[in-house]
Parts: sequence; C-alpha cells; structure tokens
Amino acid sequence: MFPALMLGIFLIPSGLMAQAPPPTAGCRLQLRVWLSPEVSDPRSPGFLSSLANRPGYSLTWLGGSPDDMSVTLELMGPGAIYRCREEVTRMRRDARVLSIEVAEHG
Repeated sequence: MFPALMLGIFLIPSGLMAQAPPPTAGCRLQLRVWLSPEVSDPRSPGFLSSLANRPGYSLTWLGGSPDDMSVTLELMGPGAIYRCREEVTRMRRDARVLSIEVAEHG
C-alpha cells in the first residue's frame, strides 16, 4: 500500500506542472510603408531593425512595389494592439518614411 501511495503523491505534482499558462500574445500589424528614395535596400535587416528600434519590436519583409516605392511589412511586438499602433506612430516620425498605412491587424 505504501508504494501505491508514494506513486500517487509523485503523479499529482507532475500533472500540475504540465499545465503551464499559455504564453502572452503580442500584437501584430501588416503595414504598407512608402519610403523616401534615399532608402537603397528596404529589405536590409539593418534598415528594418533601425526602423523598429524599440526593444521587443521587429519588422519582417513581406513584399515591395518598385513602382511607388512602397513595401509591405509585418510589425510584431509585445502587448496589446495599441502598443503596436504606438510603434507605428513613432515610425511615422522617421525621416525615411513618407507614409504608413495599416493594412490589417491580428
């Protein structure tokens, strides 16, 4: 009886430990960004990281249009959607950015 009791004691805590809380979801926005002609390579990781330079935020290249100097980027960051919108507001003040249109969010 003692081994069965010991087994039950060890199984309960391990079962509880397996139920970790889900990770906190971050914000995500798809952006269409018009850039100034001085940006020679908008796909450059260096350029993308300098444009979203707040800790925890990143930009991913999704595509571009050479006709109108626009690029489609995905912005991801921690926290609620309003945090990503604050980052877009900050990005709009960058001299290399002519305009930003928020295409969708998730």
